[in-house]
Amino acid sequence: MALLIYAASSNTQRPNTGQRPSPEKIIEMLDANNDGRINKKETSKARKGKLTENFNQFDINKDGYIDLNELKDKMSKMKRKK
Repeated sequence: MALLIYAASSNTQRPNTGQRPSPEKIIEMLDANNDGRINKKETSKARKGKLTENFNQFDINKDGYIDLNELKDKMSKMKRKK
């Protein structure tokens, strides 16, 4: 399953490079409360992709949050499938 994850917040400017942002950048852009992880409500700010619809697949430990390690793990698996 190829998921594209592009994220943006109203106050974050990112050049349109056509490339997927790094997991660190995704966390930075979507983490509204600055707790270092993303909850399902925060994923609604994603501009493209299916992060909200596939939240449970990214939330590997099923704690209701996607942390940096979970995001890195899923994105590396997606990259290898290409």
